[in-house]
Amino acid sequence: MPVFRDLEEMIRLLSKRIEEEIRQAEEEINSEFRRLFPEYERPLYSIIDHGRWYEIVIDLPLSDPNTLKVSIINNTLYVSAESTQGRTYYVKLSLPTEVDPKSMTVNRVKNFVRIKIEKIIKET
Repeated sequence: MPVFRDLEEMIRLLSKRIEEEIRQAEEEINSEFRRLFPEYERPLYSIIDHGRWYEIVIDLPLSDPNTLKVSIINNTLYVSAESTQGRTYYVKLSLPTEVDPKSMTVNRVKNFVRIKIEKIIKET
């Protein structure tokens, strides 16, 4: 039916426009954040799914181990650390599935931080 096709097209175009506006707003926020906090660094990281748990590996070169902060709030992982050169590393990761914050373990090996977090598996 042509009416439904027109409605589908209208919804598709509206969704596309909203996605573009969100992308532009995100770029503006990131640009302003970099301007206000030039010492801010987003380190490289990997999220590895091991089935029942996640392993997150973050590269924090020249970071001071005493400044490392790791927390999970509402299924979002926050990691920050200060480098010996005055920079601040910051990572905010939304985890793909619900995790148990109490299960989190943090290990540091040289410049890398390795975080292990167990998933909450819901029985169906």
